[in-house]
Amino acid sequence: MVMGVSALEPSAAQTVQNPFDKAPPDVEDSLRARATEFYQYHLNGKYRLAEQLVAEDAKDGFYAANKPDIKDFRIGEITFSEGYTKAKITIVAKMNISFMGMGAKLMDVPFPSYWKIDAGKWCWYIYNDPKRMTPFGPINSDTTSGKGDPSQAFKPIDISTISGAVKADQTSISLGTVVAQSERKVVLTNTLSGAVKLSLDEKQYEGINVKLEKTELKGGETTTLLISAKPGKRPARLSVGVIVQPVNQMVQIEVK
Repeated sequence: MVMGVSALEPSAAQTVQNPFDKAPPDVEDSLRARATEFYQYHLNGKYRLAEQLVAEDAKDGFYAANKPDIKDFRIGEITFSEGYTKAKITIVAKMNISFMGMGAKLMDVPFPSYWKIDAGKWCWYIYNDPKRMTPFGPINSDTTSGKGDPSQAFKPIDISTISGAVKADQTSISLGTVVAQSERKVVLTNTLSGAVKLSLDEKQYEGINVKLEKTELKGGETTTLLISAKPGKRPARLSVGVIVQPVNQMVQIEVK
């Protein structure tokens, strides 16, 4: 898990500042500077220096955590709470994500980073929720109960699960020469908890028509991929690819 990935803290959510009541500029500037310094140390692999920006009660967890191998980062949205003494920052980091059969790809990975005033300064701290949120949905954790290894709160996302996010009910179809056999349906199911977007790898395919009924699937939803022969055309043997984002999966359907 990327450092600090978790759901929005319930207590913070209940006391979030009025969006029209902006934080004093010096408060936000100070937080941005501390967060930039913290993740710059990660970018440079200087974790001992990063530890100096960690709240005292979070140091043990910081030591046990897997440190994210980020290639670049930027600070996104900031939400303050509890009288501007706590904050949640959305960090967008560039990280190499590996997918089976596709190699590694540099991707933008957003994750929340939690900060609070500690000894008069903004410090990174750990908030563990029973259902920590990632870009791919919630991940259950026992860390809030105090049981188990605290380093499990930073367990990396299971890439094998992500690379098989969308499943097809069949991976090979045959198009017949009569009308009743000229169209086939492939059902695609999103097995993740989070939403995914679908697109075709080609705009047009020789000899066949291809259409996705839906291009966005929420967790657990399905859609149908329609494949039919073009009038007067005898489709060659080919493959139709459906691209799944943000996981960069490719679902391939062989057409005979």
